[in-house]
Amino acid sequence: MRRSLPKDLSERRQQLRTWNVPPDAHSYILRKNLVPLMERVIAEFDCSPSWVGKLFGHLLKNIEGTLGRRTKIDRERLYQLFAFVHERKLDREILKELLPMMIASPAVNPEAALGRIGYRPRTVDEVLASIPALFGRFRRHKRSKAPDAAIQWIMGQLRPSALGNVPFDTLRAKVEKEVSR
Repeated sequence: MRRSLPKDLSERRQQLRTWNVPPDAHSYILRKNLVPLMERVIAEFDCSPSWVGKLFGHLLKNIEGTLGRRTKIDRERLYQLFAFVHERKLDREILKELLPMMIASPAVNPEAALGRIGYRPRTVDEVLASIPALFGRFRRHKRSKAPDAAIQWIMGQLRPSALGNVPFDTLRAKVEKEVSR
């Protein structure tokens, strides 16, 4: 019977600190009782606890603020969205685009949401192949003298095709390598 009791609030706060969830996300996550869902997502989909905490504590809070407090966040639907992204082997960053749509329009299924955001499956090589041409284009038309302007611009150009297909940190490393040649 004790095992079925919810964990103490201080234990949950410590757990969030251990996971390196930003402190400004704690109160929202705890108020909405999202820690059990976080535990499930982290365990089943091998997600970083800090990343899930930021997604829930910042993005969900923002969505709720934008749509209004009466917005119902369906935990099972959130879990199913994570499962969909995992099963399709999509990069997790696509969740940041899908979540607002899925919460705002409960009738939309994940497959339809992918279409609405313009997702198209691409291989890593297809996405990376355009880096040299984009860098050449940047050099011909550059207007900024900022040291990382080329990287920022190329990343912005590649984002739509990379979303869901290539982790952004991997993409950025490839762009930095190409720019530094």
